[in-house]
Amino acid sequence: MRPVIALLLAAVVLPSAGHAQSQPERAGARINNLKVLSNHVDDVTTPENILKSFVKPGMTDQQRSVALWTAAVRYRHQTAPPNEFLAADWEAHDPVKLFNVYGYCMCCCCSSILEALNRLDGRETRGRILNGHSVPEVKYHDDSAPSLRAKTPPLSGAGAPDVDGWHMFDCSLITLFPKPDGTMASVDEISQAVRDWYAQNPGFEGNSGKLVGLMREDGWMGWKEKGPALLAACPYNKSGYYPARTHGWDATMSEYNRKSEVYEYGYQLGHRALFSLRPGESLVREASNRGLHVNGDPGFDMLKARAPENDLAYVSEFLPGYNGGVVANGYHRYAPDLAASDLAQGALVYDNLVNRTGGTSLVRRDATKPGVAVIEMSSPYVYLGGRVKVSAVCAAGDTVSLSLSTNNGRTFEPLWSATKPGTVTETVSLGDRVTRRYSCQLKIEIRGAGKRTGLNTLAIENDIQHAPRTLPWLAKGDNTITVAGDSDSHIATRTVSCRITPDKGFTKNETTGTMGVVFDNMNVEDGSCWWKGGVGTMTVPIETPGDIASLRFGAQIRARGDKDVVKMMLSFDDGRTWREAAAIHGPTPGMTRYVSTTDIPAHTRKALLRYELSGNNTVGIFSFRADADYRDPIASRAFHPFMAVHRWKENGVEKTASHLITALPATYTIHADADPQMVSVSYEMAR
Repeated sequence: MRPVIALLLAAVVLPSAGHAQSQPERAGARINNLKVLSNHVDDVTTPENILKSFVKPGMTDQQRSVALWTAAVRYRHQTAPPNEFLAADWEAHDPVKLFNVYGYCMCCCCSSILEALNRLDGRETRGRILNGHSVPEVKYHDDSAPSLRAKTPPLSGAGAPDVDGWHMFDCSLITLFPKPDGTMASVDEISQAVRDWYAQNPGFEGNSGKLVGLMREDGWMGWKEKGPALLAACPYNKSGYYPARTHGWDATMSEYNRKSEVYEYGYQLGHRALFSLRPGESLVREASNRGLHVNGDPGFDMLKARAPENDLAYVSEFLPGYNGGVVANGYHRYAPDLAASDLAQGALVYDNLVNRTGGTSLVRRDATKPGVAVIEMSSPYVYLGGRVKVSAVCAAGDTVSLSLSTNNGRTFEPLWSATKPGTVTETVSLGDRVTRRYSCQLKIEIRGAGKRTGLNTLAIENDIQHAPRTLPWLAKGDNTITVAGDSDSHIATRTVSCRITPDKGFTKNETTGTMGVVFDNMNVEDGSCWWKGGVGTMTVPIETPGDIASLRFGAQIRARGDKDVVKMMLSFDDGRTWREAAAIHGPTPGMTRYVSTTDIPAHTRKALLRYELSGNNTVGIFSFRADADYRDPIASRAFHPFMAVHRWKENGVEKTASHLITALPATYTIHADADPQMVSVSYEMAR
């Protein structure tokens, strides 16, 4: 998963369609794996890019852990988490999604972020359960521990240096507790310091009023002089409160006053905040929101929140200059010119269709057979609904219909049809059918005998949610914008991510049922599946429209016994033979592991991923994800230029900077004379 391929493409414009042209060549025009950054935002578009942006050569393990903690503090906010209903706990536990799509989450999600990133960087991690809170720990050997040493006062009574053990990193409430030697304290050390203090000050335990009263003493510095020395060492505690000003010393004294259990908060890896463009396609990221967010609550306070106000006060320290919000919306649009070759170059399926510049724009080549097109919409940002604007022409007895798939084209549900003679123009709502999804497919079918029956216009528009902190935002002065390809532009990705559930009526997201997952000798529950004895299996079918170049997959599992194991098996011959790709062995109450492979037979477009469970204790799976990177059949053979457009306001006056991208990477400067108020950034590919 680590390497990325440098991308330099020459600027060549694809030829235009001529008048009344014959069937266009099925040469695609899509460019994949694009990203746009400004010099004010880190590249956090993939897990690997997060590591590259924050972890530098020569860093110690502690410095690397602190760097990843900083990344999480910078790009997520503490509030009610986004619910995608994919895992057992409903919430999104993917670091790339939490940084780029949402920008907010709760403490368990934060634990998952640091578990995922530190494991990817080669260190052992685990989660810990506190009173009303949860945190991660990272294990490493680091006897130098130079980071934060300058901020750390000498402490007494903290015990011997723990240079080869566990260290707590709380990116949720933004706390670290350095010891006198500079290493970060573990959960057990913090808990011991709290319990020891209560033993010496028994009247404070369980008395929040007395704890707050002590905080207020000596000009809100009583906690520092009279509380546990280890807690006083936190460099981010100011006047008793942590940077977001929602929690303070008194909360820590309550949260750590227990014997903390180890818990695996689990995560998914595989999402990438990279986008694709084809002629007629655009992606608009607004800097504000229209009241839309994944949980749907209209009273969500983050819809109006703005940095650095209230609990966003910490943003000034960790992301200087950012003055935007937490939730932002936008649009993903595809409006191909049906009278030209746009749809032929941008559809996954384009069968028995021809475009015309006179009469109906898109009709059948052979009027005695159906005409079919399948259009894929794929976004790095979550869909929250959408609409299809369509204008169709029908002859008597003919039909033009649209159907929708949200499970990678496995099944299509009827969406709209035109059957009456004449021209009909309509806007068809997609509603909740695409909500919480990142991709969908629209199928067009033209049937009947009429030679003029077909489509004149088609425009698909999906609402999106994204995190505005990762917008390529501007500041006063010169701003450097970089447009780049993260990897091979000819590679696209097909994802299988769904909820484990036996509930056939579950519609909040895709399920193991809708994605064709097959269970054998397993107890399937809502949010998990469990081994019943012998060997149990969960088999995931994967199919792509082009040859598979790599597979990335994993799961969050439980394997309590030392003989318990979850194997990840692959088959490329419809299950006739299998090979082991990875395994998670017990004993563990919980573990998450993701792996990748490029060892795939040539010209493979179908694969089976099997999770094989066996042992003698409790073995189960809570969530999984699989990503198939494939050779995109509609990828452009040569680079197709597109526009990158920044819109903002200076002193209430609207400003626009449009740049035509003719090659990758492209770098240019946008100047702002005054502090800019961002409006939107859009990426638009015309013909």
